[in-house]
Amino acid sequence: MKVNFDLKKLNELLDDFHKVTGLTVSLWDSEHNQLAYSPKIMPRFCRMIKATKQGEIACLNSDISLCKLSYEKKEPVVHYCHAGIVDVATPILYNDTLLGYMMFGQVLEKGANKPNLEVCKSYGLNESEVLSAYSELKFFDKENIDSAMNILKVCTYYLWISQMISPEKNLLAHNLELYLSENLSEDITVDSICKRFEISKNKLYKVFDDFFGKTFNNYLTAKRVEFAKNLLDTTDKPIYQICIEAGIPDYNYFTKVFKKVVGIPPRVYRKGKK
Repeated sequence: MKVNFDLKKLNELLDDFHKVTGLTVSLWDSEHNQLAYSPKIMPRFCRMIKATKQGEIACLNSDISLCKLSYEKKEPVVHYCHAGIVDVATPILYNDTLLGYMMFGQVLEKGANKPNLEVCKSYGLNESEVLSAYSELKFFDKENIDSAMNILKVCTYYLWISQMISPEKNLLAHNLELYLSENLSEDITVDSICKRFEISKNKLYKVFDDFFGKTFNNYLTAKRVEFAKNLLDTTDKPIYQICIEAGIPDYNYFTKVFKKVVGIPPRVYRKGKK
């Protein structure tokens, strides 16, 4: 989905978040490009790591992995990066469509051990300088990190209210999204949708690529699985009935698709929620 970002307002929001929490914070688009960051100068420890080619690549890969995990879970996720410091990411979603991410981190949790010196040495960094820079990092207890994580999540909702971030509107994309949401139990195919909306396959594919960032089939599958998850969470309906309502009546195929998207079978998912 094409997205508009008001970078001036976004930078002001990130600056406010940093002033209140003391945490470094950033905003990324759905393609993992960093759009805004506060404060403008990152901690010396991180600058040292990113000054090396290996370190820069490892930092980016660590950030991308964290962002992808937060999107999979549809909620904020906290982890320790490859160098041993805390990072948190939360997805920015429009319905089920990913628009970007917000992140904070580059801090230590109280009680944390020394940095990953083996990794730092492999980047050719001096151990004493690494330890010196590491000692300058701020320490936060788990409760404060969790609180900041909740505030970050609220910020992603505030982005809509203040119109700092907005998807480009397209009537066809809106109508397609609405139709799919209201007809998930039906036998939906590319041909049936093209006939229903009187468009070509190429037009359909382009709309989903431009406005949803997914193929038609991947988007439809994600919608069906999300719908099934909601029924598993909120009802006691048997799974075979949920399969039908989600538009994947073959129980075995539904289980296979659900596991591929969520990571576990629907029965295990429901058991874990209970």
